[in-house]
Amino acid sequence: MFAFFRKSWEKLYYLEKEKATAVKEEDYASAKNLKRQIDNLREEAYRIPTSVPEKAESCKNSNRLCEPSSGKEPPLTSELMTAELRGGEQMPSLHAATPLPALLDESPVGGRDLYMIKNSDNLMRFGKQENLSANVDGNLISEFAEGKEEWERSINRVIRELSSRQDQASVLQGEALTEARNSENVFGTYCCACLFGKKGSLREAAIRAIISPVGFTALCAHSRMVMEALLSYMALPSRGLCDPVAGVVFACCEAIQAIIKDNIPDLPPVSALISHIQRLLPALVIRLGDNNSRIREMAESVLMSFSDLALEPVVSSLLVDPGKDKKRPVSPKVHVARMNMLSSLVDRYGINGDESISLEVGNVLSSAVLNCLQHSNGEVREAASRLFAKALLIAPTRSACYMEALKPAQQNLVEQQMEALKATAPRVMTQDELVSSATLNSSAVLDENEMRPAGRNCQSNSEGRGAHIAARKCQFCGQFDENFSEAALDIHFIRACPMLCPCPLCDQVTEIATLQQHLTTECENRQLVRECPICREAVRVEDINKHVALNKCIKAVPTHSVCPLCHARFETGLSGWVAHLASPPGCPNNPRKYDGSGPQVR
Repeated sequence: MFAFFRKSWEKLYYLEKEKATAVKEEDYASAKNLKRQIDNLREEAYRIPTSVPEKAESCKNSNRLCEPSSGKEPPLTSELMTAELRGGEQMPSLHAATPLPALLDESPVGGRDLYMIKNSDNLMRFGKQENLSANVDGNLISEFAEGKEEWERSINRVIRELSSRQDQASVLQGEALTEARNSENVFGTYCCACLFGKKGSLREAAIRAIISPVGFTALCAHSRMVMEALLSYMALPSRGLCDPVAGVVFACCEAIQAIIKDNIPDLPPVSALISHIQRLLPALVIRLGDNNSRIREMAESVLMSFSDLALEPVVSSLLVDPGKDKKRPVSPKVHVARMNMLSSLVDRYGINGDESISLEVGNVLSSAVLNCLQHSNGEVREAASRLFAKALLIAPTRSACYMEALKPAQQNLVEQQMEALKATAPRVMTQDELVSSATLNSSAVLDENEMRPAGRNCQSNSEGRGAHIAARKCQFCGQFDENFSEAALDIHFIRACPMLCPCPLCDQVTEIATLQQHLTTECENRQLVRECPICREAVRVEDINKHVALNKCIKAVPTHSVCPLCHARFETGLSGWVAHLASPPGCPNNPRKYDGSGPQVR
C-alpha cells in the first residue's frame, strides 16, 4: 500500500511540474489536459481503504514534515519537493500532505510555508495543531510574519483583525495561483492568498484591509500601484464585482466609492484612476439588476458618483446591451435599471449632448431605447417607453423621426407614458420642450406660433414639420438637405460627413469622437492595438512600449477631448467636436470638408 502511495505521489509531482512548464510556455491546451490527468489521479487516490489514515497518523510525529523549511523561501509551485528528491529522502505520503476535499475548501499542491490550513485530523506544514491558537503575535500568526518586511506584516495583521480567527488562507494552486502572481509583489503573499482563495470572508477582509488607513499606508510604503492593482483585481472575471459572495461585492463598491470621493488618505489623484474605474462599469451595470437590493443600490450609487467625474463613460456603458456578448441573456431587471438610470441622467444633465456626446437624443434612442422596446419582458418595454416619452417631451423635433419608425402598439405605449408625464408635471415639461427646441434647433427658424401654447392642430403641424426636417438632416454634423433620403444619408455618412471616418483596422464607419474607444473595445481587429495608459489612444502592439517610453503624448483628462486626427485639444462635449470637425476651418487632417460636401482632395 505504501508503494502505491509513493507511486501516486511521484506521478502527481511530475504531472504538476509538466503543467507548470506548459503554463509558463503558454501552452494552455496541454496544461488543461495535464490538469485533467492530475484530477483523475487524485480522485483515484482518494478511494484508498480506511486503513490508510492509520499509517498517515503514524507520520504525524515525523520531524521532517513538521519542521518549517529553512533557508531561502521556495516558490509557490510544487518545487518545494525537489530538494527532498535530490537529498534521497522519501516523499511524504499523499494523505498526509494533501487533505481530503471534504475537510477543506482548498487542496494545496506544494507551498511556501506561508499559509495555515486548519485541520485537526491532518498534519500541518507549520507544526502541530495544538500550537495554532497559542502561537500568536498580536492578532497575526507568527509563521505568516516570519521573514517578512514590516509592510507585509502590517497588512496581514489588519486582515486577521477583520476576519474571524477560524478563517485561515491556504496555499493557492492552478489558475488562482497564476492570477495571483502579478498582484503578489504589491499586496504580499498572504493577502493574495486571501484575495484569490476560496473563502469569501477572507476575500472581503482583504479588500477592506487594503483600503483601511493602516493597510493602505503600509502598502504604499512598499508600492505606488496599490489602487491600480486593486481596481485591476476587481475587473477580473469571477473576482471583485463579479464575485458570487455578496460581502465581497459590498466591499468592492465601498472601495470604489471611497476612491471616487477621495475618502482615503494619501490617495493618488482620482483623475489618474479614471481609466481603471472605467473597466469596472460593465460589471456595475450588470449589478444594477442584482437580486440583492442592497447591491443594486450600491451599484447605482457608485455609477451616479462616477458620472460627476466622468459622465461620458457612464453613459456609454449604459447604452451598450450588457447581454450582447454573453452566452445567456441577462436579467430583465438589468435593462429596467439601465432605462431608469439613463432617465435620471437625462434629468440631471439634459439630452442635448453638451455634457456628454453619448447623452444625445439620437444615441440614447437608437442604441438603447429602441432595442428595449422590442424586449419580451413587459417591464423592460414600459421603462423604455417612459424614457422615449421623456425624450419626445424634451426634444420633440429630433425624437419624432424615431417615433414614426415604431409599430402602432409601441407608439400607443409611448403616448400613454407621455400623457402620464404631462399629467405629473405639465408646466415643467412645457418649459423644457420650448427651451430645448429653441436651443438645439438654432439653424431652423421657429415660427412664433410654435413658441406659444397652441391648440392640437397647431401642435401636430409643428411636430410634422419637425419630423420632416429630422428625416432629411444628418444626426452627426447637422447638415440639412431636401434631397436626403435614407439611401442618400447612408452615402453621406460613408463619403462626406466630417464627423465620421472609416476605422483604420476594420473599415467600419465610426464617429471620430469615439474612434479611440472603438479601436480598443469594439473593433474586430482590436487585438492589433493597445490602449496607452497616458493618452488613452490606440497604439499598435509592436509600438506600445516605445510610445509609452517616449512619454510625449497628450495626457488624457476628463474635461478635454483630443482629436485623433490632428491631436487638437478642446473642451469635452458635442459642441466642441462640432466646432472642430464640422465648422470652419475644420480639422486640418480630416480628408472630408467641414461642410460635408464631399472628400477634399489634398
